[in-house]
Amino acid sequence: MADIPLLRARNVKRWENATFKTGPLRLARQVATRLVAPKAKDVYLKLQELTGVPWFAVAMIHERESGQKWDRSLAQGDPWNKKSTHVPKGRGPFKSFVEAGVDALVKCAPYASKWKDWSPGGMLTLQEMYNGLGYANKGRPSAYVWSGTNQYVSGKYVSDGVYDPNAVDSQLGCAVMLKAMMELDDSIYAKATVDDVLNESAAENDKFDPAEYPDPTEPPALSSKTPDAETPPVPASTAVTTRTAAGTAAAVVTGGQLAQSIVGPANDMADQFTSTVDKSGAVITAAKQVVAVPKSGFWFGVLSAVTSPTFIICALLAIAAAWAFLVWRQRKAAQL
Repeated sequence: MADIPLLRARNVKRWENATFKTGPLRLARQVATRLVAPKAKDVYLKLQELTGVPWFAVAMIHERESGQKWDRSLAQGDPWNKKSTHVPKGRGPFKSFVEAGVDALVKCAPYASKWKDWSPGGMLTLQEMYNGLGYANKGRPSAYVWSGTNQYVSGKYVSDGVYDPNAVDSQLGCAVMLKAMMELDDSIYAKATVDDVLNESAAENDKFDPAEYPDPTEPPALSSKTPDAETPPVPASTAVTTRTAAGTAAAVVTGGQLAQSIVGPANDMADQFTSTVDKSGAVITAAKQVVAVPKSGFWFGVLSAVTSPTFIICALLAIAAAWAFLVWRQRKAAQL
């Protein structure tokens, strides 16, 4: 079992020694623009108020778990309006993103609301615990935290409990996201507060028993209660676009209504966040506003066909040809 104070000390040193790769840092700045956007920040501040977890820590967890999808839970990226099927399993359904977030941060391992050390190294340790202590147990830097920095080379849990030492995590790690967010929002670790955070939290966290923070690869005991939390109003943007490696799923929000267009097999991979992300700072409102689009079958094929540019062009050409034929017949009849 991982030694939490030792892990925290190592992550403090890793943060001090970290350098950030050019490509990931450029991408992280794009992502950070979304994470610190006022509409998104307001929601994260609501969760900070309810749980004590700093808003920027919540933002990074949201990005890592679901690519900042607002119809997904902070706990594991599953839809919050359904019972979760990934670890932690069996959570929900919930009434709102915020209610699901309170459950994830308060009632699910590693119980982030209990954590005291919100200095950079301490917070990154909590985020490693949130993902699971598998990397720490192997003596390896966590891809979840350090991907995109010189502290990480390879090794990734490709699914729950399955570790591949040769896999390389293409997602942004929390450390590079933190770096980019600090550049854009100077309220994160304002210089006057850093020493206070370090001094107040270090001694408190040395007392933590790793047994209190079970590896999240094990489902937690379920509670019959759900926290009372109201979701603050989250206005929709004029346009939000998310891309995946398997295809393109465009989501356009206008006046609070969400219309989806789907090209290729993107729906099957849309749950997986890749290194290509949208550049909007907008917040998509919850799942009830999402217009369901069938993923497969006859009608999906029909829908895909009739909305394609090729079909539209062919249809226009056919109409023009039919009109020309009718004109030709009328002229021919007039000659007779």
